[in-house]
Amino acid sequence: MNCTDLPGYDCLPTVSSTVECNTTCGDSYVAGKEQCDMGSAGNGKDLGCSSVCTIDYGYNCVTNENVSSTCTNICGDGWTVAVEQCDDGSSNGQVGDGCTKYCGAALGYYCNVTNHTSVCVTRCGDGLVVGK
Repeated sequence: MNCTDLPGYDCLPTVSSTVECNTTCGDSYVAGKEQCDMGSAGNGKDLGCSSVCTIDYGYNCVTNENVSSTCTNICGDGWTVAVEQCDDGSSNGQVGDGCTKYCGAALGYYCNVTNHTSVCVTRCGDGLVVGK
């Protein structure tokens, strides 16, 4: 079997009458050195797999039988991505932190995210007494 027989590769003849095969990032097949591949609809869209088929920081990706990847955020790693409202790492879920252990804003808090870093603060005037 050669690479022309395998999905995920693009093979072209060379001037020396040999065939050179390279992986095709964005074709939904994980091949060669690709860590993930969500196809053109998912790669590079802040869903966990980059436009060059590497796993984005803050995600874990699983590939089934080399066909398309499913990536999910890692709650508790200190890096706020995807559906997470916050992620304070090991501080998640501690009383007065403002970020739950499920990476959501605790009751009475709102969280601002800048460059994947979250800061959660209380909402003054909402009738709730929370915070440190």
